Amino acid sequence: MQINYNHLYYFWVTANEGGISRAAQKLNLAPQTVSAQIAALEERLDRPLFIKRGRSLELTEFGALTKSYADDMFAKAQEWLHTVASGEKHVTTMCRVGVTDGLPKTLASKWLSPALTGEQHVKLGIQDGNLDELIGQLALHKLDMILTDLPLIADVDLPLYCQHIGHSEIGFFASHSDGDIDELIANFPYCLDQAQVVMPGQNSSLTRSLMQWFDVNKIAPDITVYATDIALMKSLGRDGFGIFPAPLMIKEEIMGKFNVSYIGKAENISQEYQLITPQGSIVHPLVSNIVKIAAGINRAD
Repeated sequence: MQINYNHLYYFWVTANEGGISRAAQKLNLAPQTVSAQIAALEERLDRPLFIKRGRSLELTEFGALTKSYADDMFAKAQEWLHTVASGEKHVTTMCRVGVTDGLPKTLASKWLSPALTGEQHVKLGIQDGNLDELIGQLALHKLDMILTDLPLIADVDLPLYCQHIGHSEIGFFASHSDGDIDELIANFPYCLDQAQVVMPGQNSSLTRSLMQWFDVNKIAPDITVYATDIALMKSLGRDGFGIFPAPLMIKEEIMGKFNVSYIGKAENISQEYQLITPQGSIVHPLVSNIVKIAAGINRAD
């Protein structure tokens, strides 16, 4: 299917300006001309892009999807024009990454930082949130990829590609306010029984796994906080709210940053990490770099 990209541009300006009159002023065209161009695009696509709400226009679901693609297209066009005007030899691209709440940001940084030191000129836009929200953003092409500690639910009715990029064993960390560190280490894991513990959010897969592990080992911790924000969980652990679990892949970083001690490993418990990208569209070149970096980190650990 071929379309007139001028028609798409007029639609995009109208969507951004919030109406045909304001778009016509910006484009220096008659409102009738803009309206006719959008109607021609709708006829070509055989779907409505706007619906009328009183005297206002509102994007249809298809219109919102079309706008998200147009946002990318015209942003790329502006990047290209800037490159031409400035005489730059390298094109800087934007990579928009979603990171789920339960994924340690230190780990995300480990994967992303080396990717920025290569030959590619990349700017990162990072958004955190729950997986459902981020998948919605990915579906609208407002993200290029998602880094997550959660499995992709089988009944998600979207064309997505999920790659396993690593895993980490889970350990527990304590501050000196939690008790004598040597004694905690010597009595692990039973030192956790009745001890104050800070856990990830109640709906996280890691919390579910650890609760089963507690049951198997007949341990009943006193859970003081469920923290969806993993960085907050570690900060609370550092500040005396309780012992907390975290991936051993970033053990040294946790001990150094939060001034806590590693007291023991949760046997047979691990956290899996996935990278999710949309199928059927161009994948950002940074994706392959992250997969290679993650594989290298896993081998090193």
